[in-house]
Amino acid sequence: MDKELFYEIILFAEKNGYKGHLGMLPVMPICKTSYEALAKTIFWEKRYEIIFSHEFAKAFFGDNRVHPTLGTDWGQPINKIYGSICKWEYILSIIVLEEDPFKYLKEYYEKIQSNRI
Repeated sequence: MDKELFYEIILFAEKNGYKGHLGMLPVMPICKTSYEALAKTIFWEKRYEIIFSHEFAKAFFGDNRVHPTLGTDWGQPINKIYGSICKWEYILSIIVLEEDPFKYLKEYYEKIQSNRI
């Protein structure tokens, strides 16, 4: 994943209510092109802070409830024991363990763009 794609993902999350990134930007009167270049650089430098924030995850992955089937626990499906969880919590628990969480983020975004989610 590169800065350009990550910036596109942030703008997508912003449309869904994410605002946490706005406090990362300095307030200064510069032209739009310079501002976007600066924003891309700042967001890229803070990419781990952004993707692991609950606010970003809620906006990007969604806040609906899911019933994940994570295997079994004492012979019962785990979802019968633990019930449903928010989609963003479930996916965040997956990507935090990924070697490259940005690969997962990119693939998920591509699915969104191709209407497969």
